[in-house]
Amino acid sequence: MAKTQKALTIVGRVAAGLVAGGLTAAVIVLLGVVSVPAVERPVSSTTVDTAAATSSELGCLGSLAELGSDPSNPLAIRAVGTPDVASKAPEGESLDPIVLSRAEAGDTPEGALPTAVRIAGGDRARAARAQSQRVSEDDFQGFAATACAQPLAESWLVAGTTTTGSSSLVVLTNPGKVTATVSLTVYTNEGLVASPGSSGIVVDAGSQRILSLNGLAPGASSAVILVQSRGGKVLAALQQSQLIGLNPVGVDAVVAVPEAQDRVVIPGVRVDRPAGVDTRDEHGDEEAIQVLRVFTPGDQPTTVTATGYRADGTAIALGRFEVDPRVVNEYQLSGLDSGIFTVTVTADVQILAAVRVVAIGSSTDDFAWFESAGALSGEAATVIAPGNDPKLSLYNDNSDPVAVTVQGSGSERTVTVAPGATAHLAVTAGEGVRLDSPETIYAAVSYSSDGVLASYTVQSPTVQAEPLTVYTR
Repeated sequence: MAKTQKALTIVGRVAAGLVAGGLTAAVIVLLGVVSVPAVERPVSSTTVDTAAATSSELGCLGSLAELGSDPSNPLAIRAVGTPDVASKAPEGESLDPIVLSRAEAGDTPEGALPTAVRIAGGDRARAARAQSQRVSEDDFQGFAATACAQPLAESWLVAGTTTTGSSSLVVLTNPGKVTATVSLTVYTNEGLVASPGSSGIVVDAGSQRILSLNGLAPGASSAVILVQSRGGKVLAALQQSQLIGLNPVGVDAVVAVPEAQDRVVIPGVRVDRPAGVDTRDEHGDEEAIQVLRVFTPGDQPTTVTATGYRADGTAIALGRFEVDPRVVNEYQLSGLDSGIFTVTVTADVQILAAVRVVAIGSSTDDFAWFESAGALSGEAATVIAPGNDPKLSLYNDNSDPVAVTVQGSGSERTVTVAPGATAHLAVTAGEGVRLDSPETIYAAVSYSSDGVLASYTVQSPTVQAEPLTVYTR
């Protein structure tokens, strides 16, 4: 009897399973022929302002440097003098500098070391630092000024020469809290350079390393360097000094630009030609001219058009030039007489460009690299480092006038810049300046006097901060 009941139970379970399976199959068939309303829920997202949510660092280069001055230790870095640093802090706050270390620097005075400040994201458009330095030694002479800038994971240096008499140093500053591993890709007038020692460069957090471009790419009349870092980010800069024979004829330092563009804008290019002085008498054709350096990182040749603009927007055709890819190209410019100009360089591909100008004085000479400026809109801040006859240049690349609010030390004014024009404003050394523009403008600070020349661009406060879209479930 028990066996019969067990058999019946099994049969019942099998039958139930068959019935259930049949029903499931029927439902599947039914779903294949009957339209069932879809239930849709829209994707919910929100945009996070990463600039406001995070803090960042501004790194300052510290003193000019000399490499190899000690025959017993060719890697030793000698600090040359001490820079003057100016700061603009957000209203009611202060910028407290953090002193960084400099590798192979020995007993460098604290005032010559690189520094950094940390800025809350919301204050980035209202804070700035800049430095300048005048040196006068038997073999090292000139004036240099740079803005303190944010470190980047990738940037470009468009400056430097390593021919006889020229010394160029690559300066890598890590103001952050994470060690950076840096690679340098060096291009010259001969193309890509295979440089031992140009990769795997470790820059510890809170430190600076200085390398000789002469060692990486000797004998180069022109150079462009791609700087890439992993881990931490670095502020890359290039310092160049020049001798003709035994005579020092200038020094300059420039910070890297973040990216190539198809339209490069270089505001505040200053040219001073002292009466009765022929620059070729002293320097010859190689050093006396204004030079345009252009590089395209792509693999196609292109043609660039260079144009200079006077303050009122009057255009000066500087030339059309054929540019070979991945080779650093240089062209002489002759259309800029005495004055302050904006130079644009346009192409149908992404390019990098800079202008070098030599200043011949009555007793000293100097040169400066004028670099591409980033587009500014809304609020931005700069500070005027100490130096001779500083000017703040505001270039309007729009088709309509732009009214820019310029707030300096204790004063505020509105400057209306006509289309294609540049306003060159007299400013005071040490003065903090806040800009507010409803449309895109380009800005730079420049210095010039007898045998003195320097420039730096006004940094975009959002150069490394992009909005982040978060999708919620």
